[in-house]
Amino acid sequence: MPIKGWCDTPRIPRIGKIHLGVRTENDRGKTYPKAVDYFVVKPDESTSEAAAQAFHSVYGDTPREITIAFPTNDPEQFFPQYLAAYQGGGGKYKLYCSGDGETAQRADGKGGRVQIQCAYKDCPIYQASKCKELGRLQFFLPEVPGIGVWQIDTSSFHTTSNLNGAIQMIRALTADELQ
Repeated sequence: MPIKGWCDTPRIPRIGKIHLGVRTENDRGKTYPKAVDYFVVKPDESTSEAAAQAFHSVYGDTPREITIAFPTNDPEQFFPQYLAAYQGGGGKYKLYCSGDGETAQRADGKGGRVQIQCAYKDCPIYQASKCKELGRLQFFLPEVPGIGVWQIDTSSFHTTSNLNGAIQMIRALTADELQ
């Protein structure tokens, strides 16, 4: 049983990340994300070579559909949404502040976190584009070998809104099974 107020939320190990775009380069040599019409899985710091190969052995190189299953019936656990500000550099970024638009947890500079009021769009960190809205969809891929969840991150308002609507619809259609 978890310690109250310390580690109340169980975390399922993440196998890998699925991306909704690819990094591309403009004429000036600057890279930026570009949306594609298929799911992208590649070996990187979030996805091992073995996990990427397992995904591609089931779905191929450019899948437009995947079969998913949620690890719980609680959307707040499998699709958490929050404001997130990261600090760092050289590929080593750490979550500095996260909030819900009313309260936030911010790094205290001593290895801990403090609760503060979240000013959301009035916050200087948000206004400096150092904080953004983030949704993390976590799910199983039952046809892909491995124990753990896969994750899709999005900061798109429209994608988040569409996912929230689809989740709400699925919950309404399966209400009898969720009881």
